[in-house]
Amino acid sequence: MPAATLWSDLVTVGRHLARHLTMASLGPVEAVVFDVGGVLTASPLPAIARYAAELGVPARELAMALAGSTAFALLECGLIDVDEACARLDREVQLRLGTEAAAGFAAADMFAVLRNALRPRPEVLQLVAEIAGAGLAIGILTNNWKGAEPPRELRDLVPRAVVVESRLEAMRKPGPAIFARMLDRLGVAPGAVVFLDDIGANVKTARLLGMHTIKVPASEEVYGEAFDELALVLRERNGLNIALGQVRSKL
Repeated sequence: MPAATLWSDLVTVGRHLARHLTMASLGPVEAVVFDVGGVLTASPLPAIARYAAELGVPARELAMALAGSTAFALLECGLIDVDEACARLDREVQLRLGTEAAAGFAAADMFAVLRNALRPRPEVLQLVAEIAGAGLAIGILTNNWKGAEPPRELRDLVPRAVVVESRLEAMRKPGPAIFARMLDRLGVAPGAVVFLDDIGANVKTARLLGMHTIKVPASEEVYGEAFDELALVLRERNGLNIALGQVRSKL
């Protein structure tokens, strides 16, 4: 075996061993906290990109306009309703993108796109129920608004899940306060929590607070990779073997 290949194999084995020892030293996971859009449901990001393409607007520009929107922030904090958010958002996007580029944009249409995109992932909901059945606490931490509540199926499968909705708390991710509220209601330390989200800023806050974080890819083809990582963490730290089932078909 060439020396370079042997060295590469030794490095790989060393990394796996270090990861195993690190996870083992952290103690067992007590709670798994899930985002909704892009985790328990399909990601809205591809739908927003398609809507932007129909408008002839760069998807990144529209996404940035929405991410920096005051209207969206107020809506997700429950301070305005969807109708007022639409009126404000129409003006904000026009200012951000320019009158000509935003000519075809209508916030009401975009919200319809979002509603259609946020389809529950039954295979993930079943996985959440299995994790709850193994004795771990389940948290749901979502930025949302009235009419965009967590999937009803979740309440049936995991009736004791701790659900923290931005619209009811007057705060939202990625601000640390809403994460602190979730931890308080779960009654666990951040180091005993695994947090899954599809937005990098949210994952960063959770990581800074001490949680084990997993970023879920937006692509429907590969999002299952995140749950493969979750299964590994639960196996290493809790000795728990969860059946990925239909989620594994996404790997």
